[in-house]
Amino acid sequence: MKSSHVRIHRALLAVTACGTLLLGLTGCEPKPKHEIGKVEYDKLVDWKELVELGPKGCRKFLGQTVTFKGMYHSGVRQEDEQRRDVCLCSFSPYDFMLGPYADSMNSGNPSLGVYVNLGSEVTEWLPTAATDTFLTSFRTDDVVKITDSICKNCLGRTKYDHLKKEYFGAQSEDECFLESKALHITGRVVGIDYVEPNVSLITVPTGISW
Repeated sequence: MKSSHVRIHRALLAVTACGTLLLGLTGCEPKPKHEIGKVEYDKLVDWKELVELGPKGCRKFLGQTVTFKGMYHSGVRQEDEQRRDVCLCSFSPYDFMLGPYADSMNSGNPSLGVYVNLGSEVTEWLPTAATDTFLTSFRTDDVVKITDSICKNCLGRTKYDHLKKEYFGAQSEDECFLESKALHITGRVVGIDYVEPNVSLITVPTGISW
């Protein structure tokens, strides 16, 4: 893939890093009703662990398979201008169980990058998206293929009102299944990007449920 066909939105890491974890009781945790690939619920990682570990500590996840939940789609960081179904989606933490909490975390905020429908060329995309990576080759046999045009249709419109302490602007789940409050994503960590003190794990998905 020629680098000219790829557009990178690196500034979005700093923007999504400003997203907030939410605390305070709002109801029961929603359960997924759909699944593609294999979601490994026993490999769930708490968002707070990423904050506690920081960028250097998070290097332990490189090459590991992890699962995340409690998040909202915050936009597209990389996209292929010729193949509109190939991109890097970004997610920020959202605790649907506990509701609004703090407007920021002084120690930094985590985010998750998920490559959508990218094959072995991920090794060419990663140097632009990640500060740390270990990949020189890549296996694709268990990578989830997504038929929905989420790179085009999922716009990452969710915003946070700091005064009202509430989120607004999200698309409906019918428009974008990534907006599901039951969303779980399992993937292999192929890179880490950070803008101190914020960190993003970059993954290729092997399972998605919502």
